[in-house]
Amino acid sequence: MKKTKKIIIPAVMAVAVMMSGAITCYAANWGDLATVTINSSDSWKNQFDGPYDYKETESEKFRVYATAKTMTSSPSVRLINSGGEIRSSSVSVPNTYYTYTGDDNTGSSGYNYWTQTKPAWNQVGSDTMKFQIKADE
Repeated sequence: MKKTKKIIIPAVMAVAVMMSGAITCYAANWGDLATVTINSSDSWKNQFDGPYDYKETESEKFRVYATAKTMTSSPSVRLINSGGEIRSSSVSVPNTYYTYTGDDNTGSSGYNYWTQTKPAWNQVGSDTMKFQIKADE
């Protein structure tokens, strides 16, 4: 029995180390998580203090991944450049822990991109959303 424990414990530790490396590698491809405030009275709001990401390819897709939101509605997110110019279509974010893919990303590779957010028509008051983006696919 002792011999089995000696083999199993290092094996479990090795698997854990490999899994954490894979998760870290996946997360490194995304921009940092950031929390933004979205008010029901807002129109499109630039979020330069929110999440951003460096675009590495000429992909016309982008992705949004929310880990928390206080609203039950579905706010919209789209990409902008450093001048606040729109660089993609918008994507609705109804749920957390799900990746939403947007289209029409006209941003050039080699630059950082930020987001604009807009509340859903049925949002009431002020809410927050914690999310990250990937400026290309």
